Amino acid sequence: MRVAPITITLLTLCLPASAMSQTAGERGTPSSAKHSVEVPSVLPDKVPTAQTRAALSLQQADVSLRWKRPGLYVTAGFGESWESDIINFRKDETVSASLGVPITYERESVKSLRPAGTGEAGVGYNFGNNFRAEVAYVLKAHAAVSETTIGTVYYDGGSLTFEGNTEITGTLRKHAFFATLYYDLPTHSRWVPFVGAGLGVARVTSSDMRYDYDVVYSTGTRAVGSRTEPGGNGNALAYQAKLGLQYLISGATAVYLTGQYFHLNRIDLGGGTIYEEFQVFGARAGVVYRW
Repeated sequence: MRVAPITITLLTLCLPASAMSQTAGERGTPSSAKHSVEVPSVLPDKVPTAQTRAALSLQQADVSLRWKRPGLYVTAGFGESWESDIINFRKDETVSASLGVPITYERESVKSLRPAGTGEAGVGYNFGNNFRAEVAYVLKAHAAVSETTIGTVYYDGGSLTFEGNTEITGTLRKHAFFATLYYDLPTHSRWVPFVGAGLGVARVTSSDMRYDYDVVYSTGTRAVGSRTEPGGNGNALAYQAKLGLQYLISGATAVYLTGQYFHLNRIDLGGGTIYEEFQVFGARAGVVYRW
C-alpha cells in the first residue's frame, strides 16, 4: 500500500509533454500554443510585408508596360509663356509736313512683351519602344508693352538720327503646327520623364499697334505724339524643344508637366515691318489619353 504514491509520481514524470498539454486543455487551462496563434493576427494589416511591396511594384510595372504598348493618343495642355525682347526693323517712305519733301524713315527697335497664356492640342502615336511622335497645334498670344527705338531720317540733301521711347498698345499672336518626336525614359514606374524636339511652321498675326512716342532728333528737336502702325501677318519656319514629366494614372491616362523653348525665324509681316526672330519660353500642364 505504501508503494502506490511512488508509482504514480514516476508515471507522471514519464508522460510526454503533449499528453500533459492535452490534459490541461481538457481541464480548461489555456495552453501557450493557443496564445502564439492569436497574438500576431492583426499585424499584416498594419505593417507592409515584402509580399505587399512586391505586389505594388508589379502593379506599377504593369501600368508602365501597358503605357508603352503601340497605339494612338490625344493630348491637350494649357500654361504660361514668356517672350524675350524682339528686334523689329521698319522702313517707311512719306512726305514730311514740315519740310514739304519726301523722306524715308529707317529705324531699329527693341520691343518688350508681357507674359501670356499658351495652349496646345495634338494627336500622336506611341511606337512601343519608348519613342512616340506627335502633331500638335500651339497658340501663343503676347501683348506689346514698350519699345526703345533708334533710327535715321533720310531726305533730299541730308539726314538726321533720332532715338526715343514708346508705349505700345497691341497684340502679337503666334499660331504654329509642330511635328515632334519624343523619347520616354524607361523607369518601370508611374513617373516617366521625357524629352522632345519638333519642327514646324508658324503664322504670326499682328493687330494694329498704337505707339505713344517721345523722340529726340540729333538736331535737338523733340517730338511727342502718337501714331498707329497697321497690323499684318506672315509665315516662318519654327522649332521647339521640350523637357517634361508624366504621371501614369492608368495604362490609358496620364497627366504631365512640361517646359518648352520655342524659336521662330525671321519673319516679314508686310507693310515694312520685319521681326528678326521670336524666342519664347513656356510651361504647361496637361493630360494624355490613349487607346
